[in-house]
Amino acid sequence: MDGGRFAGWSLRLGVERQEDGALIRIAAGKVRGEVRLSVDRSGWIVVAGEIGGAAFTGYAERIYEEIEIWPAGSAAPIADEAPGRMGKRFTWLNLSAEAWPAVAPAADGEFLLAAARE
Repeated sequence: MDGGRFAGWSLRLGVERQEDGALIRIAAGKVRGEVRLSVDRSGWIVVAGEIGGAAFTGYAERIYEEIEIWPAGSAAPIADEAPGRMGKRFTWLNLSAEAWPAVAPAADGEFLLAAARE
């Protein structure tokens, strides 16, 4: 899937649905990465990935039309806004560099945003 542009880079996303989840491949300029989605025994979706050499892990829950992503081990109040989000069709991903410091080098400012044209 060809994507748009962000942070001055051309972006390509590839989504591969798998029996136990999905794999999203990201290519933007020289930055490469992938995000794997799988179901945890707790019922949460595990979001584990590597973008530009930075690894991150989080847990996701589908809230209405978007998927909220929380860092592993977080205990944020429900009223707080999730530091990560993903579109219901897996065509965009937004991660806070503060919540996942490892993605800061690939982020544009405070967030890493990867989005494809739908």
